[in-house]
Amino acid sequence: MFETINSFKSIPITKPNTLVICDIDNTVIFFKKSVFYFYNKLVELFSEDFSNHELVDITKIMYETHKMNNIPNHTDLYGYINLKRRLKEMSGNLCFLTARHQKSDEHTKKDLELIFINPNEHIIHYTNNEISKGEYTSKYIDLDGVEDLIFIDDMEENLVSFHCFFPTARCYKFDYQDEKIDSFHI
Repeated sequence: MFETINSFKSIPITKPNTLVICDIDNTVIFFKKSVFYFYNKLVELFSEDFSNHELVDITKIMYETHKMNNIPNHTDLYGYINLKRRLKEMSGNLCFLTARHQKSDEHTKKDLELIFINPNEHIIHYTNNEISKGEYTSKYIDLDGVEDLIFIDDMEENLVSFHCFFPTARCYKFDYQDEKIDSFHI
């Protein structure tokens, strides 16, 4: 259903008019302290005081605050540049699809600029964490003329959703971290 990669260079671009739909957080950008860092710290300190659901809710708030106040890093700058060049050679395109809220548009564009991506060169789609990425794509992203569809995300649930709506799409799980908590999803 999907292949795990740790560099955008691993993605073959073989057909013209390829569309790459790429997640942002933990796929193109990451922050020094991951969501897992905050979750693990909270579990360590407060597991007896809060339910897991409450810890997940607190983690979301802490991580969003961390993202708003820290500079992001690129997961794979050279691989990303390589992918963009190969897409251009094949008349392909790349857009972003994020679970972030539309109201974070200005901050999202700033994050992309900080990792040397011109946000004006790409359409950024926001699910507002209200709809799956597969369903969002089927409803709101124009796929007319697309000969090859590629989806890149770091979360398996998003890849599964996308594959359900687009079984012929090539899906890649981007994995740059050494430590993951597979059972933890926000």
